[in-house]
Order: sequence, then C-alpha cells, then structure tokens
Amino acid sequence: VKGDFIAHILEREKQYPTGIDTSPISKDLPNVAIPHTEGEFVNTRMIVPIELVHPVKFHNMIEPDKELDVKFLFMILNNDPEGQANILAQIMDFLNSTPVEQLKQLFSSKSTSEIYEFLTKHF
Repeated sequence: VKGDFIAHILEREKQYPTGIDTSPISKDLPNVAIPHTEGEFVNTRMIVPIELVHPVKFHNMIEPDKELDVKFLFMILNNDPEGQANILAQIMDFLNSTPVEQLKQLFSSKSTSEIYEFLTKHF
C-alpha cells in the first residue's frame, strides 16, 4: 500500500462504514468489517483476512449510527477501481452462503496457514 493508505481507510470508514453485524447469520459468529479505500492508494489486488486480538469498534454498514465490536476484518486491497464492488459482493456472498459451522471454524482458526487453507478451499 502507499504511505497515506491508513489515513484514507479511516476517512472512508467515516463516510461509508463497513461493519457487518453477523448476528442474523448466527449469534455465535464475531462481527466483521470490510475496510477498503480507493485504488489509487493501493499497489496490488488482494483480500487480507485479519483476526483482531481485541475487538475494534466499527460503525454498521446498514445502520451507520450503530457501533459494532468487530473481531475479524476482510481488508480489501484493490488497485482496480472497477472491481471494488465485485470484491465486496463476493465477501458478502461468502458470509451469507457458507454454513455457520464452517464460518465458526474460520473465525476460530489461530494460524495464518489455517485461515489461508480455509479461504482457499471455501472462498
């Protein structure tokens, strides 16, 4: 990413929050967020899964006035502005279509290789 990436992530998050309340899927899943910014601040294209050690407050994507404790991020890095909405939709579809027990397995994984293997197989 470019040097001002974090500042632009934070600014975009204020305008367009990315927190997702997973309780409609299952009360046993952690809330997630999908932070991203414009492609001009990114050098590549990938999704970076991040398990947070401590929950971080994000505003809800659907109800921006509501805050959520988020425990897992799908950080979008995308230097192709045309593909941003597509990647976001793919993540949302993944969360909605993956069985809860499998999502629990993902969110309880403690190693980078476990998370990578799970996403390679299921995403």
